[in-house]
Amino acid sequence: MRAAAILTILAAALLLPVIPAQAFDDNALLIEIPAMDKYERSAIADLGLDIVQVLDESVLVLGRDYDLALLQDLGYTVFAQPLPQLDVAVDPAYRYFDGMVAVLNTLADAHPDVMLLSSIGQSWESRELWTIKLSDNPDQDESASEPGLSFVGQHHAREHISLEVPLGFLEYMGDTYDYLYSTTNLVQTHEIWVTPMLNPDGVVYDISGGSYHYWRKNRRDNEGSYEGVDLNRNYGYMWGGSGSSGTMSSDTYRGPSAFSEPESAAYRDLIVDNPSIEIIVSFHNFSKLVIWPWGYTYSAMPEPDHTNHVTLGTQYASYTGYTPQQSSDLYITSGDTCDWAYGDQGRICFTVELDPVQFGGDFYLPGSQIPEVQAKNLNGMLYLIWQSDDPGKSGDLPYGMQGVARSWSEYNAGMIR
Repeated sequence: MRAAAILTILAAALLLPVIPAQAFDDNALLIEIPAMDKYERSAIADLGLDIVQVLDESVLVLGRDYDLALLQDLGYTVFAQPLPQLDVAVDPAYRYFDGMVAVLNTLADAHPDVMLLSSIGQSWESRELWTIKLSDNPDQDESASEPGLSFVGQHHAREHISLEVPLGFLEYMGDTYDYLYSTTNLVQTHEIWVTPMLNPDGVVYDISGGSYHYWRKNRRDNEGSYEGVDLNRNYGYMWGGSGSSGTMSSDTYRGPSAFSEPESAAYRDLIVDNPSIEIIVSFHNFSKLVIWPWGYTYSAMPEPDHTNHVTLGTQYASYTGYTPQQSSDLYITSGDTCDWAYGDQGRICFTVELDPVQFGGDFYLPGSQIPEVQAKNLNGMLYLIWQSDDPGKSGDLPYGMQGVARSWSEYNAGMIR
């Protein structure tokens, strides 16, 4: 992939109006770096650089002037383009923090028999980390007889579609519980925890001023002017290794210690306190991938865990059209959610990288595409719930358990009621 690749990706975006530079971090650049394989990509990630897209023979990095200087000092031949100063106004189709809280309260009030809303902790800036437990007896511990799952969204602030998928899932389950056998059966035989947004502070900052800021981290008050920790590099298994950064200015800054952040520590406690949780899905975007551990090593998990992850992940990907693969096939990371969930807790775990497939003017996915992304992930989520009582079993989600609407837009239009 040559320098022309980055120009192709940005061409349409650069035709749009610009906004003042202060809407983004100073000296923001999109840098294309040659990288032929996962080993070369890992070397780049190990520099603390934020890889935003993997191409055939290169990667795109969201960086700054000092990142460009570092790469040039190391002898990389790179192509750099100022980050498109797009007039990307905050899209009102997304719920963000306040809208999410309103939806969760509405759902819990409307369905008290199957939805229990609570906070699993507070963020750095004291916002609640809201979670709904979905079960036929949500105020009781039924772990002895029912398997559990956890869906979590928005570790990274700028990944707003990763909120809408778990939030939309809750809306679907609430609205269909009294009408569809599939929903009723799954809720009555499982305990499901849904944490739609783990990084509320970062989200609030990302939309501040009415335009997006490409903000990834939380809002930890670090020394000096560099705020935030990458929550998905802050988990305790193999924390501090390759593919994360010890530099506060880096977008992959791992924090001063494992679980130093209240957000990642709260999610850890949710998983540890509920050992019936068999499967975890952490939603991110973008790239259209379903990935499983390991991230910290190129080696595969031991059997039968590796086969179980491959089977489940590949089937989930079949519903979405995403690509299934091991995390480190992209590049090495350390301290991420799924490596900890499997390596420390023995849980099955997937990171689902949602739409879009490339970095460009639609990195902030237009709100008009939310229903499509929700729809294509619905059956994957239902499939994992159905599988959680016996992750080693094979086969497709039975037809009678599948979401009834052929698309989320049909569901929203009331065609299943």
